[in-house]
Amino acid sequence: MLKVFIISVGIAFSIEIVHSILTKGVKFTLEFFGGGFLFGFAREFIYFSFIHTYEFPDMPFKMLNVPIFIPIGWVFTFYLAYEFVNKLVEPKTIKDYKNFITFAAFFSTFICIPIETAAMNMNWWVLYSSANGNIAPFYLMGGWFVTSVLFFYIYLIMKGKLPPKYLWFVIFIIIFNLAGEFHLLDYVSVVLASEFHLLEYLDVVFWGLQIIAWAGIIIFGLKYNKEVTFILLIYWVICFICIIVFPGANGMLVSVLFTSIFVHILVKLRLRDEKHQLSIKESL
Repeated sequence: MLKVFIISVGIAFSIEIVHSILTKGVKFTLEFFGGGFLFGFAREFIYFSFIHTYEFPDMPFKMLNVPIFIPIGWVFTFYLAYEFVNKLVEPKTIKDYKNFITFAAFFSTFICIPIETAAMNMNWWVLYSSANGNIAPFYLMGGWFVTSVLFFYIYLIMKGKLPPKYLWFVIFIIIFNLAGEFHLLDYVSVVLASEFHLLEYLDVVFWGLQIIAWAGIIIFGLKYNKEVTFILLIYWVICFICIIVFPGANGMLVSVLFTSIFVHILVKLRLRDEKHQLSIKESL
């Protein structure tokens, strides 16, 4: 079954590249797919090397311990999201591109549900993020959302569609994501904290990073993208409740709650975007 999956991904990815070349040209294809692959590879290298929240025990073709098909899967999803959202939003202004990012992250998040469900049921990969296995669907949705937001922000900033000052928002999202990984703290405690006798300060470091991350996200997020900031806040609150306060919380319940809030935000965004596009057309 794994070989069938790899062959299917390879065929689908090849079709995407051909479609991109025919509709957008070689330059766009090299930039988007090359940049997306490097982004996905860097993400997986960090997770496989330092965080250890999951692994792909039987996946072949690895480089620096990263299965090559995983960053390819990220690019595959990013391109699907890019094409899908371009049918909904015609980005022309900074506001349009911010909405574009939220829609693209929304699409990527929900396409992960059938993909990850099939992968976990077939034992293609194993999640080690929490003792509470029920939280896996919600944890994965948050991971896909954050990853998609980061990629599209970085891509659009590098393309000049968004000003460089938006990188501050990106930086604090990265800090927030890393600070929230308990397994990262496990690595730090083993490699650094024990060496420098700082084990008793780990909690201070963890909450310090959380405070710094949230201060930055709130300051820059409310200014640059309120919808993404609100979704991140809801995700963090639910994670805190389900992992720390009520570790036995049902994963389906929290996933439905997060999904409902997500859909609510996207419907409001869509209605706002329709009014915005209409006002642009009327002004022409």
